[in-house]
Amino acid sequence: MAELEIHPTSNIFPLMDNKEYETFKADIASIGLLQPICLHPDGRILDGRNRYKACLELGIEPRFETWNAQGSLVMFVISMNLHRRHLNSSQKAVIAMEIEPILAQEAKERQRQAGGDKKSETAKKERQTKATKSVKQKIAEPMPQARDQAAKIVGTNKQYVSDVKKIKETAPEKIADISSGEKTISQVKQEMKKEEKECKRQEAIEKGKLLTNDTVFVQSIEKLSLEKESVDLIITDPPYADKDVKTYEALAQVANECLKPGSFCCCYTGKLRLPDVLIAMTKHLQYVWCIAVFHPFSKEKHLGSPYQFAENWRPVLVFKKDGKPAICNFQQDVVRAERNKDFHDWQQDLQTPSQLIEAYTDPEGLVVDPFCGGGTTLVAAKRLGRRWLGFDASEESVALSKQRLYGTD
Repeated sequence: MAELEIHPTSNIFPLMDNKEYETFKADIASIGLLQPICLHPDGRILDGRNRYKACLELGIEPRFETWNAQGSLVMFVISMNLHRRHLNSSQKAVIAMEIEPILAQEAKERQRQAGGDKKSETAKKERQTKATKSVKQKIAEPMPQARDQAAKIVGTNKQYVSDVKKIKETAPEKIADISSGEKTISQVKQEMKKEEKECKRQEAIEKGKLLTNDTVFVQSIEKLSLEKESVDLIITDPPYADKDVKTYEALAQVANECLKPGSFCCCYTGKLRLPDVLIAMTKHLQYVWCIAVFHPFSKEKHLGSPYQFAENWRPVLVFKKDGKPAICNFQQDVVRAERNKDFHDWQQDLQTPSQLIEAYTDPEGLVVDPFCGGGTTLVAAKRLGRRWLGFDASEESVALSKQRLYGTD
């Protein structure tokens, strides 16, 4: 039996995955081919690709019927497939994208045929001025936008169709994941956004490695040594894992050495090990206050068995070295943060360090961040006219901070 070609219109629907196909094939082997395979008048398969493939593999003689070539070809294929497929909205959007140009072409062809018999100038003027709701007038009216029509036909959101078209333009290899149902449009968009961000981040790292400076350095907290009583303020965001509690004590030791008397050390922390962090740091510094950084954008959930919480704020602990503060201005203890992760996965907002710097330092004061990450604290210090020093154990984080502080593009 000679193998038949597949009509391109049939390809608007995705093929079955392997598991689904094997189940379908076993069903045909058991009870035979119940529905004939539909052919285009030119002999190519319009509907029944999977049935035809299964028959060939099983050695079963397939039965055929020919499409009567009346009405819309694409509407016929959709009517034969859409309601017997379990497709999500994202998969339907891919189908809508595929049929959109076909629908547009069919509409143009109908308009061409409708106007073909009216060649005289008199007839044209008559059609343009006629005010009745005749069939001819309806044909002359603009067709609905092909995208909207395609979305309506398959039962999906027209914005999804626009989204999937953009995905095809920029990352065509990802369409297969949507078409198969492995990923939704939203998941692919998020994936692409992360990939774009990571690409920009890597470019910034490479540029940052080429910059020379005297304010940001690769150095771990354990080996950090600063001039005694030379620092006006420390703002930092150490790692939060259980094993990192000892890092907070190392931070407090460094702060006690390098801070001027009465100056402040402010650090972000997680909530789960908050008592341990307080114990570790109050061995060397005085606890003052806790500032709540509100994250209205947060969708994260922290599961601390047996309790479950949705996490919407982050503590910033305020400690002080013994002595009278030289500067301690009024500030609110709740900060509304804005999300920005362009330079670092754990990047914090710019509002919080800016508030702390204004509260605890004068212009030209020295601000230090021993875990500078993407350099947010250092950027805040630069914008407010303070001096700054940044340190991080990660060479990439230091490069990102340098590019953010000194990069020209």
